[in-house]
Amino acid sequence: TIQVTSPEAHHAVNYHKPEIRHEMLMLLSSKQEEALKTVDAQHLLAQEALAKVQQVLLAEEGEAFVADLFFTSFVMQ
Repeated sequence: TIQVTSPEAHHAVNYHKPEIRHEMLMLLSSKQEEALKTVDAQHLLAQEALAKVQQVLLAEEGEAFVADLFFTSFVMQ
């Protein structure tokens, strides 16, 4: 779940959703299951994901817009 700061931010996230989704998939696929087993590691991953989303929006919109990012579920296979 992405927490945004305004209606404009909501629009920007929706507009750039394909690129954001791509960046999330690349980030997640670069991680090994063993490296994500602890809660601290999962929090670090959430911070990395937030930074990726903010980088996309900053590059495309000139503003990061996103205040926070939360995992509502976390499944490893």
